[in-house]
Amino acid sequence: MSYPCIEVICGKCGSIINKIISLKSVRDVLRPSSNRCRVCGNALNPSDFAVELHKQ
Repeated sequence: MSYPCIEVICGKCGSIINKIISLKSVRDVLRPSSNRCRVCGNALNPSDFAVELHKQ
């Protein structure tokens, strides 16, 4: 799986300082599908979701 990534780059030498995964809010993820499941059409409420991050 590929994650959108932001690279922090030195303005002087161009070295990559760090790579950061760009996260979206649940509301932004659901917006393109009109807050509905793309498989079954169930209405989804962004307030009903929890976001968890796990270090791998």
